[in-house]
Amino acid sequence: MFVYLFLKILVFIHEQHWSYLNTSWGYWFLVEIIAFVVVPLRLFSHAVKYKNIKFVKIAAAMTLCGIVLNRLNTSIIAYNWYLPETYVPTWMEIEVTLAVVFVEILVLRWIVNRMPILNDPPAWAMPEKDKIEKVFLVKEKEKEEELEKWTVSSI
Repeated sequence: MFVYLFLKILVFIHEQHWSYLNTSWGYWFLVEIIAFVVVPLRLFSHAVKYKNIKFVKIAAAMTLCGIVLNRLNTSIIAYNWYLPETYVPTWMEIEVTLAVVFVEILVLRWIVNRMPILNDPPAWAMPEKDKIEKVFLVKEKEKEEELEKWTVSSI
């Protein structure tokens, strides 16, 4: 996020967009940069320093919203902003976009719930070699414990 912020500021300065800063599009740019880059950047830094997972989740959600907002700005909201007429997508375009996003979410949920991504694979999915090694290690430990119970007595 430091690199992204640095590059956005560098492009802004290099292309000398200072005159746009005091317009409604300039304010929109500042909202995007401050609310969805600088604030999450500070929250991530604070979360790492104090090991606070709650701030990581908040900052991640804000970053995700910022990415979506940036993509919407680039493709819909501020696309050809200098033209006299503004483009408003039809309800069919919005419906298709939402359908694609929801299908992606459903596929991701299906993959995470059905495949061993967040935890170990189920026993039936493990190869036979791994099952045998684990059983052998358990039996070996049991034998070691039995041997420790045996004591040598003096005659």
